[in-house]
Amino acid sequence: MMKSNNIRVAVLADTHHDKEQAAAVARLLIDNGYASYYTIGTMNEMTRTRGVMVVWDIKEVQVKENGGETLEEGRIVKVGIELIRDGRKLTVLGVYMPVRSEANRDEVEHSWDVLDDALTYEMGEVAVGGDLNAETPEWRDTRGAKHATLADRKIEEVIKRHELVPKARGATYRAGTQIDNWLVSSSLDAHLGTARTLPGVCGLDHYAVLVTYYADVEPIINRIERPMGSVAKRMSKDHIVAWKEGVFEFVEDAIREYETQEETPDWGGK
Repeated sequence: MMKSNNIRVAVLADTHHDKEQAAAVARLLIDNGYASYYTIGTMNEMTRTRGVMVVWDIKEVQVKENGGETLEEGRIVKVGIELIRDGRKLTVLGVYMPVRSEANRDEVEHSWDVLDDALTYEMGEVAVGGDLNAETPEWRDTRGAKHATLADRKIEEVIKRHELVPKARGATYRAGTQIDNWLVSSSLDAHLGTARTLPGVCGLDHYAVLVTYYADVEPIINRIERPMGSVAKRMSKDHIVAWKEGVFEFVEDAIREYETQEETPDWGGK
């Protein structure tokens, strides 16, 4: 997937890797021109879960000498990178955030606080990518969700506090939710295109969110994005009635203006 889609930086979330498996994947990546930094998965009562890996193309990306840092075992890592083509420096944070259930309330609170603190101390541009297990208010509105979980409120707070831009434009999970995303600094967003999705690496439950970076170009300003989802679906009956009346009034005015122009004599000519 990375080679065929010219992917230079990626976050793999919920890898389930143990130490040996993660090392084997890292060696396989090196053989194909990619390097990585990761935190392995953790064991619960039955199986291994979690795990995050940030992957980069060694021909296109340079990484700081320390390689990376684990902020929370199994959940959050960060890697400082420099894009070779234009020298842009940023910090990539790969995440697999806790599932947004009431039973996970303490975990959700802790992991989002860790991420929030990390963003607070970052002085440059950032890109947070992975399975956030939380949705933006805009996407919840788009799909008509009435309830916001603790994780949903946390992602909203982080986006506002750190002036981040969510890049996903559609559903990223089989249930129609948008829990996978890239959150990027607003200055970095000016050099990014509109996101698209591809089928996930393992199975069809999640989609991969891809964003194109335009190296060494002027920032994009005054960008107009198409609305996500159907605007009509979010209109009340009163809104629809008012819209119809407005359309009819506009058409009638246009017809009257046309008829008036037809009746006006042409005083020009030779």
